Amino acid sequence: MAEENKQALISDNDSGRYLVTSQLEIRTLLHSIAEKRQWVTAYFNHGADFLLTSIIRIHHQRKEVFLDYGGSNRTNLRITEAGRVIFVTAHDRVKIQFAADKVVAITDKSLPALSIPLPGSLIKLQRREYYRVATPITRPLDGELFVSNGEAVELSIFDISAGGICMSPKDGLKLSLNETFNQCRIHLPDEGTIETGLKIRHVMDSGVRNGNPDFRYGCMFVNIEPDMQIRIQRYILDVEREQLARKRS
Repeated sequence: MAEENKQALISDNDSGRYLVTSQLEIRTLLHSIAEKRQWVTAYFNHGADFLLTSIIRIHHQRKEVFLDYGGSNRTNLRITEAGRVIFVTAHDRVKIQFAADKVVAITDKSLPALSIPLPGSLIKLQRREYYRVATPITRPLDGELFVSNGEAVELSIFDISAGGICMSPKDGLKLSLNETFNQCRIHLPDEGTIETGLKIRHVMDSGVRNGNPDFRYGCMFVNIEPDMQIRIQRYILDVEREQLARKRS
């Protein structure tokens, strides 16, 4: 198995079952992602580097996909010098993955952009992700991640589902794609503390915070106990009830 696929968000075990080869479906899907300005993460150099971008449009005559330039000129240059690039995004909560053997820097409507050939196939993970809820600003969710030396790193948690979280270490600790941690604690209001393992499945560059790069990490729970998931689901229902009550008022 190629190293790029090891780093991919969707595993090889899923690829065969969810492979889409219809050009009409591929064009329609990518066009919809472009219309919604959905973030696309491009992983290259065997997953060691990534660039956050979005699809600008599909050039049907040239059979190319035009993408936004990333925020770093250095990263934009490096991705054009890399070989195979894996692109990961989502559409209506369904994970999408496709690849390109080459990324080219172009100018589109007088603006710098990136171009890849229209993919001949893509992976569309048909099964839905666990339902996620954004954590309320008025009641932020936090927790601790225990790193290799046993130190507890405080986390800010932005959304949660029974299958994982999106979080950011408060001290700016940089984490790596597919890095796994044996212990994480999440403090749920009215439900107590959740304990689980955690695996980094998605890395997102959110810009700059307090003068430093701000990264957010999409994480999957590892070896979480069923009763812990039930408590998370109860928390999600409570948050949804609160949101509904505010809308009605």
